[in-house]
Amino acid sequence: MKKIVSFALLFFIVIFYVGIIVSIFIISDVLQDVDAFSEPGNKTALFEVTIPALINLIIVLLLDRVFDKLAIVLTDYENHKTIKMYEANFIYKKFFLCFFALCIPILEI
Repeated sequence: MKKIVSFALLFFIVIFYVGIIVSIFIISDVLQDVDAFSEPGNKTALFEVTIPALINLIIVLLLDRVFDKLAIVLTDYENHKTIKMYEANFIYKKFFLCFFALCIPILEI
């Protein structure tokens, strides 16, 4: 039962993170449509790319720390019988969360 709760929480976290990435994509799209920065000689492409990239950077750095702590808490919650099982499940969780934290923003491109 504890593993089901743990994986359900992981799934919820991944869906939440995908929602954040989609909102960054929407921000990027809205910034491309802004006419206020379309004066001659103004580099709007720099503004359109830099703001979403900075938001994504901040979110990835913050969520990486959250994902580290979450992987530890969930693995502790499962209460494994051996250290080998504990470490294996911790690595699975850490890899799963890092994969989504680093690869989902690439799909935004």
